[in-house]
Amino acid sequence: AGVLSVPIFIWLSDFSVYVHVFVSLAVWGT
Repeated sequence: AGVLSVPIFIWLSDFSVYVHVFVSLAVWGT
């Protein structure tokens, strides 16, 4: 999570990537 926290502000600029991360979290949750 620490590594993801670095470019997180960059991801916020791209909604597409933001959705991808959200889906990834859903997969990790299962």
